[in-house]
Amino acid sequence: MRGSVAPGSCAVRELLLAISDALTLSAPEAESNELAYLRTHRGRARVVLFAVRGLLTDREISDEAVMAAAGNLRDRAADYPEPSS
Repeated sequence: MRGSVAPGSCAVRELLLAISDALTLSAPEAESNELAYLRTHRGRARVVLFAVRGLLTDREISDEAVMAAAGNLRDRAADYPEPSS
């Protein structure tokens, strides 16, 4: 589920919401789903680290670049869907 950013909100808020959304998963309902949950979480954490490290390399990053990173983060996190119950 995607959180909501207020209209006209800043790029940093959008990025932080994308990070929060990527790292928020429902707890597995059964132990048998725990491995899938951990793999999904690990994959999404890697995506977040990749996005953040990319932004940290640019000392004069623009709002447009932050928004693009947030969108890219959402797209890449979607490659790791929540495990089914």
